[in-house]
Amino acid sequence: MKSVIMKRVGAMAALPVTAVLAFGGASVADAAPSFTPAGVSPMGTCGAEHHNYDSGSGSLKENAQRRPGPGTNCGTFGTVKSGTHVQYHCEWGNWTHGRVDGTNQNGWFYSPKFDDGGSNEKCAR
Repeated sequence: MKSVIMKRVGAMAALPVTAVLAFGGASVADAAPSFTPAGVSPMGTCGAEHHNYDSGSGSLKENAQRRPGPGTNCGTFGTVKSGTHVQYHCEWGNWTHGRVDGTNQNGWFYSPKFDDGGSNEKCAR
């Protein structure tokens, strides 16, 4: 009996995911929450589109991570120190895209880290 079960399990393992789902398997998407937790970028936005719509700038009131996308799940390019001046480009939710003044280093910053709350110009238009 054990060898029959192993053969069936082995055969199922070789099937594509769509075939397994057709036989009543559960998908990962079924278990995913229907909301995006605060501070986490929705799927596919870690490379979120941004443009320089904002002529403003501000200073970081505390150390902040410069990220490739607007969310804590987007990784980090590194820490930018408190007091650093950033030229704003645009905002998406609680995230500001900008360039560290005097450099070519741009990225996403959590807006509450800025002395003035970050950019007020929407990235999506």
